[in-house]
Formats: sequence, structure tokens, C-alpha cells
Amino acid sequence: MDYNYNEWNEDIINQVFHPYEAQMILNIPIIDKSQPDTLTWDSTQDGQYSVKSGYHAIMEWGNLSNATTSNNSQDVWKAIWKLNVPPKHSHLLWRALNNALPVKNNLFKRGVRCDPLCPRCSNTLETTHHVFLECEWAKQVWFASSLTLNLGKNQLTDLHDWLISMMNNTNKECVEEITAIIYGIWYARNMLIFQEKHLPPQEISSMAFKQLQEYQLHGFEQKICDPHVKLTACRNDTSWSPPLRGILKINVDAHLSSDGHWSTGMVLRRSDGSAIGAATRSHKGIADIITGEAMGLNDAIENRGERNVFFELDSQIIVRAVQGNNEVRRSWGSAVRRCKLFLKENPRSNIGWVQRKANQAAHEMTKWAEIEPNKDWTNDIPYCIRPIIQKDKGNVSPCLV
Repeated sequence: MDYNYNEWNEDIINQVFHPYEAQMILNIPIIDKSQPDTLTWDSTQDGQYSVKSGYHAIMEWGNLSNATTSNNSQDVWKAIWKLNVPPKHSHLLWRALNNALPVKNNLFKRGVRCDPLCPRCSNTLETTHHVFLECEWAKQVWFASSLTLNLGKNQLTDLHDWLISMMNNTNKECVEEITAIIYGIWYARNMLIFQEKHLPPQEISSMAFKQLQEYQLHGFEQKICDPHVKLTACRNDTSWSPPLRGILKINVDAHLSSDGHWSTGMVLRRSDGSAIGAATRSHKGIADIITGEAMGLNDAIENRGERNVFFELDSQIIVRAVQGNNEVRRSWGSAVRRCKLFLKENPRSNIGWVQRKANQAAHEMTKWAEIEPNKDWTNDIPYCIRPIIQKDKGNVSPCLV
């Protein structure tokens, strides 16, 4: 690691490891170097092993194994229906595996007058297998994805068999991303036929990943939300509200940039709603959304400048983890532990949650990070958030000004 820049030492890693291994290492986010390495269990939300989670993991592994060693569609679907993907993705996959999609070859066989060739390459019949695996454009989509699948030597001629092969050689997360990419390829195919829009392969891969992450984040937050636990945030969670006198509020957000980097944005404001600082940060490595939010919190702690600070995020998972007593053994747990320590050492500081629409200033800063990454503003606040600041100031209660 390069301790001066909080990054991996790419030169050494590329010298020691094979290219594939080196890339996997470089994609691991570095959140807090001061925290020691810990063991983690991937089948629970906080990384702590439990007998119940172990039992469920064994059942899932057994179902996955049965589905990948049998050609029976019912066995395959026992594993597929357990994937954490949008229902429209599962439904499309079901239609594709049953050859029930209106590809041109199927339409031609049923008497529909149309050109049965692929609309992209015009080299062969447009079959289900060709659309998703055989067409050169589809191969570029798979290679451009985070899975970096090279289908140039693919010998399987059936989507069903190929999917079983992938399920047998990858984990559940990879199969979920495969499902999202299949949906993205079909979406791009329809855009080409019905709107004559040619979408680049890299855009489809990025779109599929983002849609999957957003769906899983929403479901993950709903799953862990406990209605009996009350968040000690500000006076409301639907619009920005000022902190108490003598305390600064720093709003934080994270965003997955188009180039695969995580961008974080921060806005620091007084009790009268005026902004006195803003910052952007950029992090290498593709990780889950929770880790990205944790990176933002870690950046806010490093750039707080003041001791009496209220950290405000739109990630319930991070906020509840900081306010809770359970240890988090996931990669983002180091940021949680660091925030707990900071709050313990600074009793007047706190952390809270708001809805995304109340965190718009920080969200705009994350998008601005793609233009000006790793920059701090103290006086001349970026124009992208000035209207939001003025709007929020108009909602500040006079008793607090």
C-alpha cells in the first residue's frame, strides 16, 4: 500500500502477481489503514457468523449444486428464483431459457414476415443463443462487464447449458450480475430495432451493474430496517434541517462514477444554513454501494476540521451500524469503528439519517467529483450546489438563526 496517497502500490502489485490477480487486488477498496485485518462471514449483514446463516448457506450451496449438475429446468429455477435481482430480470431469464422471446428466427418460424437475420451483424439467424452469447456485440458487453467474460472460445450452443456452466463455476453474486447483463442486452436489442439507437457495449455493462446495485441496496435497507429502533437524527428526514448552535453539519453521499470509481461528496454548513465548505474525493475499486457510503463517511471524518460535527447520510445501514452495538466485520466496518471512536471522543458530535431528497447538496457534490475530484472549497462554493443551499436556507427556522 502507498500510505501517502491511501492507495495500492500498483507497480509492486503488477510485478508480483498475474494480471488477473493484480486487478482483483487493486479493486479492493482501502478505507482505513489503521484498522487491523479481521475475519468476516459473507452470508450475514454485519459479517458475523451465526449457526442460522451457516445452515442457510449450506442449503443455498446444495440447491446451487443441484441446479448446475442437472438439465432439469425445475432444478435450475430453484436456484434462479433465490437470486436477489429485480423480478423483471428473472421473468426475462425464464422466457429466454424457454425460448419464448420474440427473436426474429422464432417469429419467422411462426409465419411472421420478417428478416430472420441478426439486426446487428446480419451474419446468422437471430436466435436466443445468438442474441445473448454469439453476436460479436454481445461478446463485447460480457467482456466490458466487471466479470470480464471472454466468450471467444465458447463452445456451448445453448443458453440453458451455458447458464448452468456459469452457475457451476461462479458464485451467486456473479449469477446475479449475469442476469442483469442479459436484461441489458435484450433492452439494447429492442432499442436498436424499435428506435434505431445503437448503444455501446460499455454503457450496457455499466447500466446493468448500476440497476442491480440500486435494487439490492433498496432491498437490503428494507430487510435490516427495524421499526422498533428510532434514529436519533435531526428534527425531520424529508428536508435538510440545521444543526444546533455551535455545531456544524456535514452532509455526505457517495456515487459510482461512469469510469468505475467511487466519488464522494461533502458539504459543511452552519446552523443558519450557510455553507462554509465542500469537498470531493475519488476512490479506486468497484465495490458495493454500502462500501461506497462508508468511504464517504471516512472522508468526512478525515476532513471534518471541527470537533463538534453532525454527520448526516442517506444510508440507513451505515447510520444504524454506527449507533448499534454489534461489530461489523465487513470491509466497511472499519469506517463504522472509526466513526464510533470519534463520537466517543467528541460527545457533542453525532450522526443521523435523512432521505435522499434531503441530501441533495451532497449528492450533487458526488457528481461534481467526476469533474473536479479530490478538491476542497472553503469560500467559493461550487455553483452546482448554490441553488440547493439557498433553498435549504429558506427552510431554516428563525429560532435557530
